[in-house]
Amino acid sequence: MSAKVPEHARRRTWGPSSAVLAIIGAGAVWFAFARGHGTAAREQPAPAPTSESRALAAALEPSVTRQTTDLEATIMQRLHAIGETEPSAALGLALEGNARFPASADAPERGWIICRSLVNLRRFSEAVAEARVVVERYPDTPWALDVERHLLVNPMSDPSERGYGHERELE
Repeated sequence: MSAKVPEHARRRTWGPSSAVLAIIGAGAVWFAFARGHGTAAREQPAPAPTSESRALAAALEPSVTRQTTDLEATIMQRLHAIGETEPSAALGLALEGNARFPASADAPERGWIICRSLVNLRRFSEAVAEARVVVERYPDTPWALDVERHLLVNPMSDPSERGYGHERELE
């Protein structure tokens, strides 16, 4: 006696015509995407941020801004503490501050400190070049007007300048 296999348990096989239809269908899909059909779905803008993501971004932003402000304030405090006693350290710190915060409100003062440090290091030609940059970038600020008056109108290397060629001011 042979047992009959139920219809649902029989293994189905793909015939040659089914395979051809599958290949043609895959080719049609590829061709449609290659010609640009279906790009409309890809070009749709990203979904608008949810209130949850907005809240997270708002919570993180003050922290980053506060850290940046604190770092710049620390740089400025250190520059004021150094004063003119360590011109090479002041020069390096002011250059770093301007590299990190080129458009801040303290940038003109750092430019002035750079010029002053270069003068104290007796690098007059570099001081004059930096003074021109300060005057160009920050016109009409007190810092730019000061470096313009002291380094561009009355340059330190000019023989008519008081103290030129002397170690001390009143020699």
